[in-house]
Amino acid sequence: MSEQSGTEKRRERLWMRCMGVYCVALFLVLLGFLLMEYCAEETALELSAYQDLQPSPDIYLVGINSAGAADLQILPRIGPVLAQAIIDYRTQNGPFRSVEQLLEVPGIGEKTLEQLRPLISLD
Repeated sequence: MSEQSGTEKRRERLWMRCMGVYCVALFLVLLGFLLMEYCAEETALELSAYQDLQPSPDIYLVGINSAGAADLQILPRIGPVLAQAIIDYRTQNGPFRSVEQLLEVPGIGEKTLEQLRPLISLD
């Protein structure tokens, strides 16, 4: 009888260990889901702040035919070198007649032009 009760005690201890491991694993999974939800909400809040920055008719557009280097650098992907390249192109070739003409400026490609298009004007 003592041998049987020893076996039962070992089974009971093993069962308790398994339940402990199961509970810890379940807790970690739930914690992971909570963290994912929290991160998703934080990202959504961060992104919603940028939605307000979309251009609208009452937002100032940068005039590429008259803007100085500092004004051009406000635009995305335009740093000091590219701003100067725009000014040099404008000085050598006259004012831009179309927004697409920016593609002739060294360093400006299709991707950059698409980002600039809603933010610039010809004046």
